[in-house]
Amino acid sequence: MIIRVDVKDFDKVEKAMQELIENVGKPFEKVLEGGGQEIRKEAVRSIQQDPKSGIVYQRYNPRRRHQSSAKGQSPASDTGFLVSQIKVRKKSADEVSVESTAPYSAFLEFGTSIMGERPFMHPAAVRSFPKITKAVFNAVVEKVKEFKI
Repeated sequence: MIIRVDVKDFDKVEKAMQELIENVGKPFEKVLEGGGQEIRKEAVRSIQQDPKSGIVYQRYNPRRRHQSSAKGQSPASDTGFLVSQIKVRKKSADEVSVESTAPYSAFLEFGTSIMGERPFMHPAAVRSFPKITKAVFNAVVEKVKEFKI
């Protein structure tokens, strides 16, 4: 049995592929920025909405009851400062960072010798990864659809 495949107009395919490579950057920039925002949104959601099971204590100025998080849970929001310090920064066309600039962020994320970890950034990235992957795939598909060979 012999199977033969003939490729006609390969130069057109090659040209279209080169054009795709040259023009795919802009959609990926948007996907990258959106991915950063998705991670930030997930980190904020986990701090503000995930259930907490740590100790309950009284806070003052203003007086309020506060439910803290337990080891392994995302931090419990109290003043909102931690959430306000989670930022998405575009470093270049192909690099976006999601950072928490609160001075105690690393202590919460990784724990200390006297306090267990309260991770919020890494779990947010892991939970956001499927949405970001899907957005990248969709951006490639849409860009490929633009080319007629």
